[in-house]
Amino acid sequence: MRGKRLLTLLLTLVLIITMLPVPVQAAKGDKLVALTFDDGPHRTYTKKLLDGLKARGVKVTFFMLGENAAAYPDLVQRAYDEGHEVASHTYSHLNLNTVSASTVRNEVSKTANVLNNAANLGTDLLVRPPYGNANATVLSALGAPAIIWSVDTNDWQYKSASHVSSHIINNAYDGAIILCHDIYSTTVTGALSGIDALLDRGYEFVTVSELFRRRGMNMSDGVKYYKCSNNGTDIGSVAAPVISYEQAEGGVRVTIASSSGAPVYYNTDGSRFSQSSTKYTGSFVTKCPVQINAVAAFQLNGGRSPVTTCKIEYLPCATPKITIENDTAAITCSTNGVPVYYTLDGSKATVSSNVYSGPISVEPGTTVRAVAGGGAYLVSGEARLHYSEKGNLFSDVFPHNWYYDEIDELAARGIMAGVGNNAFDPGGTTTRKMVVALLYRSCGEPLEEGWERTNTFTDIDDNSWYAEAVEWAYRNGIVNGYKDDTFRPDKAINREQMTSICIKYLEWKGIYLINDTDCRERFLDGNIISEWAQDSVGKMVTAGIMVGDADGNFNPSASAQRAHTGVVLLRVLNLEENWVEPEAPVEPEAPVEPEIPVEPETLEVM
Repeated sequence: MRGKRLLTLLLTLVLIITMLPVPVQAAKGDKLVALTFDDGPHRTYTKKLLDGLKARGVKVTFFMLGENAAAYPDLVQRAYDEGHEVASHTYSHLNLNTVSASTVRNEVSKTANVLNNAANLGTDLLVRPPYGNANATVLSALGAPAIIWSVDTNDWQYKSASHVSSHIINNAYDGAIILCHDIYSTTVTGALSGIDALLDRGYEFVTVSELFRRRGMNMSDGVKYYKCSNNGTDIGSVAAPVISYEQAEGGVRVTIASSSGAPVYYNTDGSRFSQSSTKYTGSFVTKCPVQINAVAAFQLNGGRSPVTTCKIEYLPCATPKITIENDTAAITCSTNGVPVYYTLDGSKATVSSNVYSGPISVEPGTTVRAVAGGGAYLVSGEARLHYSEKGNLFSDVFPHNWYYDEIDELAARGIMAGVGNNAFDPGGTTTRKMVVALLYRSCGEPLEEGWERTNTFTDIDDNSWYAEAVEWAYRNGIVNGYKDDTFRPDKAINREQMTSICIKYLEWKGIYLINDTDCRERFLDGNIISEWAQDSVGKMVTAGIMVGDADGNFNPSASAQRAHTGVVLLRVLNLEENWVEPEAPVEPEAPVEPEIPVEPETLEVM
């Protein structure tokens, strides 16, 4: 009997529980409210308010007076840096309905400049007209949306923390814009209390701009806005960006993604985010160790995501050094204890390549590539060294380069050397002194020992490494100086100047080329080839020594790069070595005058 009663009681309790109303949790975005503060910043109360907002993770909008912002720029910057929206309440709190349009514009622009100078936040700011007064003249002069309010705490009148708190709690609703002033201690205390209560009720505090963005509504200049009612749309808050990375040559390649679709701003130096911050446009490589800080923001002023911070602490690793001597390659790395990896087949070296353990036998024609690192270390940059068929070592000239054969030949002849450390610098600029030195070497440096200067170039030192070459070229009419008696040895030489020097060199050798090329017809840019260079360019093109680019241009004023110079020089030398003097045309024999037949004598008939 007792057990039956207990069972009945339990069934009754279950029935009662199932009939109780189930609390309905508000959907995300169903309770958005914009809390705003006017007339600040105040040196004490605004700081206290910012401390409280930071502790709660709440964002608000500050409609600041220009004259107060000018007095406390550090508070303007702090509010902006912590993700709040900084907006304008004009400069001196005039009743704008009683002043001219030009005064309105001045009040707004002056304040915008003060705020922007304090925090570099841009001058495109929301404006709240003092007292909410904005007639048609004011609205047309503001140049911004006019943000009024739908809930007024009247804190200035009551100066009671409990009044502010209860007014916020009792009058807040989804889409409301609430007016407070951060120049009263009681307001700060009451507002923080009201925030706590509304957070418990599921409210989300957003800036004014975010309130309208979340609802998918655009604000227009010169229009009053009191609230932003729920229209069934919530685009959602701006999510923090996601930072990922992978090792890359010389550092790490960083990728930053924004799930909200908002632009991303980042830094690697810990600087504050502002209108000058770097905007992410694609993955980038940076050295380690490094800290990447990033935010996503449709607008940095009051519409940014939380900051994402990513520390990347790989240890840096030096690029290996490759040496080749007596058909043996050795690889070293100045970062002690890191493994080294290499390839000999021309493929890129990675941490999956052969592990270097000691000297390697190599044959001419081999390219050695190497990296170091792995584990706690970054993978280093790649070292490359090519051991050419002619025995040259190049760190920047390889068989796939179009100029490889010519540079290899010139280096083997000792005519054109590199710039040090096995580098040839194929893209480097060719200067006037370099060209004459190359030609001088190519003809065996014929200037007699103990030569005396005949040129009057004031910028040539007889002890310089190129002085003999300049003297030789000058004596033989291959080069001339400038009207001011200078040679300008370090001046870059362009393509049409190169043709002139080469033609003069060949003519000094007794080689006279013909010109069967009309440059103005042959090249799209033929008309810009200097008149004095038309003939020399034509001769070089006719001989096949120089050609134009793939687009049909000769590019006469383009600087002659070292690789181009080397190719042209070798073609000139090959032409010289294989030159056969054309045979003089044979004069045709004079035609032989035909003999006149003799008439036979007439026999007299008897």
